[in-house]
Amino acid sequence: VRLIEHWCILMAARCYVRLSSADKACSRTPSPPRAIHCALGLSSPPSLVLALRCSNWGSEHGVIELRNLLRIALVALAMSAVPSVLAAQTTALDKPFRFSVGASTAGIKLEAAYRFSDRWAARAWYGQGITIFADGSVGGIPYDQTLNLGGAAANIDFYPFRNRFRISGGAFFTDTFLDGRASGPFEVGDTIYNSTIRTKIELKNRVAPFVSVGYEIPIGENFLFTADAGVVYNNGLKVQIQELGGDPIDITDILSEIAEIQGNDLPVYPFLSLNLGFVF
Repeated sequence: VRLIEHWCILMAARCYVRLSSADKACSRTPSPPRAIHCALGLSSPPSLVLALRCSNWGSEHGVIELRNLLRIALVALAMSAVPSVLAAQTTALDKPFRFSVGASTAGIKLEAAYRFSDRWAARAWYGQGITIFADGSVGGIPYDQTLNLGGAAANIDFYPFRNRFRISGGAFFTDTFLDGRASGPFEVGDTIYNSTIRTKIELKNRVAPFVSVGYEIPIGENFLFTADAGVVYNNGLKVQIQELGGDPIDITDILSEIAEIQGNDLPVYPFLSLNLGFVF
């Protein structure tokens, strides 16, 4: 576009100079001016700039240069349509405000985001509403387990390549926990108990740092699909065991059971998320 613009400006200047020469030649004759001619140029963004003055079009130079001016005008009109074509190619990645819903390891998510430059964005989300029921063994004791997923986060997104790929970091507020109930007989430590207990396991840090990487896929002009994967640094697990009835359990055996569960934990909690959002 810049090359065409410069070419048009040079041609307009050339036409103007030649027409001026022709006018001077015509001015030596008594014939009156019979038409109006123009010097045509371009500005940025492309637009027509017309300078009108009276002239005699009776000369051969005037007719030839008028043809050149018409060619320039056609090129300029074609260039004026370029911004409209580019605007029609706008995608969801070009719009800053984003609201989305999705599923994650923190539950069903509601998310709001604002991309304030081609490299940076800010997001906040809240997740809740997914409960998983299962039977399984924890610390050697069979439990009826209920896993509740939940949490919230506030984070900053960095786009290193100014495109769809992002690196995120922020604070994760966890509300995820595992609730289990077990009825004896079962073994705790080296003793068999005929008891009923409740064990609750949750992340040790209720507020924890997290990092993730993500990718955005635009769907037309107003929708955006995103996927994220990362880890939350939870600093281990917090374990509570409560006796509900039956044989009393020795406190030493309870502490031993808690230590066994915590000995199998990981310092990080995986985070996965899939979202579909509306942008504007």
